[in-house]
Amino acid sequence: MLGISLTVLFSALAAFAVWSYYINPALKSNVKKDNNAMYIIAAAAVAFILRLILGAVYRGHNTDMSCFIGWSNAVFENGFGKFYTLDMFHDYPPGYMYVLYIVGAIEKLFGFSDGAQYALVKLPAIVCDILAGVLIYKVAKKKFSDGLSTVFASLYLFNPATVVNCSLWGQVDSVYTLFILLMIYFISEKKMIYSYFMFAICIFIKPQAFIFTPILIFGIIENVFIKDFSKEKLLKNLGFGVSAIILMVLLALPFGISNVIDQYTTTMASYPYLTVNAFNLWGALGKNWEGLSSFTTVIGYVFLIAIVAYSVYVFFKSKNNAKYYFVGALLAFMTYMLSTKMHDRYAFPAMGLLLLAFVSVTDFKNFIMYALVTLSQFFNTAWVLFVYEKSPNDYFRSAPVLIASLINVALMIFVVYLTQKLYAGNELKDTVKEEVKSTKNSKQAYQKNTKSSKTFANTPVKKQAKFTVSEIFPKITRVDVIAMAAIVFIVGGIGIMNVLFVSVKERTKEIGILKAIGCTKKDILIEFLLEACFISILGGILGVLLSFGITPVVEHFDVRVELSVFGAALAVVFAVFTGTVFGFYPALKASKLVPVEALNEE
Repeated sequence: MLGISLTVLFSALAAFAVWSYYINPALKSNVKKDNNAMYIIAAAAVAFILRLILGAVYRGHNTDMSCFIGWSNAVFENGFGKFYTLDMFHDYPPGYMYVLYIVGAIEKLFGFSDGAQYALVKLPAIVCDILAGVLIYKVAKKKFSDGLSTVFASLYLFNPATVVNCSLWGQVDSVYTLFILLMIYFISEKKMIYSYFMFAICIFIKPQAFIFTPILIFGIIENVFIKDFSKEKLLKNLGFGVSAIILMVLLALPFGISNVIDQYTTTMASYPYLTVNAFNLWGALGKNWEGLSSFTTVIGYVFLIAIVAYSVYVFFKSKNNAKYYFVGALLAFMTYMLSTKMHDRYAFPAMGLLLLAFVSVTDFKNFIMYALVTLSQFFNTAWVLFVYEKSPNDYFRSAPVLIASLINVALMIFVVYLTQKLYAGNELKDTVKEEVKSTKNSKQAYQKNTKSSKTFANTPVKKQAKFTVSEIFPKITRVDVIAMAAIVFIVGGIGIMNVLFVSVKERTKEIGILKAIGCTKKDILIEFLLEACFISILGGILGVLLSFGITPVVEHFDVRVELSVFGAALAVVFAVFTGTVFGFYPALKASKLVPVEALNEE
């Protein structure tokens, strides 16, 4: 019920934000005429109280909460120098141990009950969530009124994925995410000196922050070397960069430099699995908690290099003010989807960065990506927290998990498609200038919009529809069609692959019996390939029949749709081709099963 309530609240806020910006431009009043900070104060206060109550009522993830409570007591009682030498599990760097030291001191001083103790341990993450929302408000306030800026900030303050992460789970992703957002904010504001220290703090809290190293490098290249380069500026940035490194060393000294280095190396080598409960590409292939091999390790590094290379391409192709935020989000989400050793929460920073990209350059496509990534992270974390702990054995064999992982693969392709269109294609090149101009002339823009709306309202419905369609459909290019076909091909293919993998697993004994009575590898291979083709043909036929059923509904809105026998036949052939390609590997795996091992399979 809580998840449903949060999702409904988030959806309502999203709908209101869209309505506020796109339908009611009167709310985009001049910033100077609207200076009421009570809006954001009230929203932040409500979000804080909501998180605090949930944090006290719900213990959180049993393992993680036990670790945080145990670490806070251990670091306070034994001191920094002895902490990493204690005979106990610890996989966090020293940065967050300073925070837990304060938590442990407060707990010992006041002796909180269980509920209060849970809330206290979660408090740093809760505070960082609220501060991240305030930062989003600050960025939005440059162009919009306090009211609308607060609405945009509330999309983060009441985001169901952030609430589940810190208040229910009890995780600390919000802490390092805040400093990531601040780092990229300072880079986008050309305040590089502050960004060095923010990045140092990020690295000191969580090793995952290394993912965002390219963003810092981009900022240095653009803001130090390309724009207004001077020897004095270079030396100044170099001095403060070295100072940030020295700060990390000084903070590490109380723990012992060798202990800290060992902690980083062991942490980064921990969890040698393809995926750890993440609904990503590896999860879609049913590889949860499957150990890394030499081959998959290399594949993981290849993916990581490709992601960084693509981010470089997008950054230098883009000409708009949101590129730092967006490329940061791209790095976080693509790494979560493709790299190995990923956990369920590793795409968390992408949400705040996508929202900042949206309020910086208000294109609705940015907002769509934010909403979809939010829903993806919400379902992933909620499922692990509420379902996985209760039934870990059959967790990743369930249909919802496989479907969600496949949807995330499709989402990844969709994100790449929009990236090419908006950023690499420079569709948003002049959006910032246009937005600033429209803000200065908001009254005039509102009057013009009102007049055009009245004219459109008096237009017959069919003419409205024809006008809208004629405006939209010419924008669909050959690239768009190819992208949509690619999404269908990959998502459908992976779906068939997963079905066959499950079928092979469930029919292992059957395969063993068939081989025992004389069936060859070729026979088994052909059997499963035919099964894949049958599934594909059935899906293709159902798709064609569905298109015939939907056509009258679409034509009701005066959209002309042409159906042909050739197109239907082509769709079925394409479906068969998809099934054959993606069904080959599961079929091959089934054919290679050893009869004795298959028969002994439980």
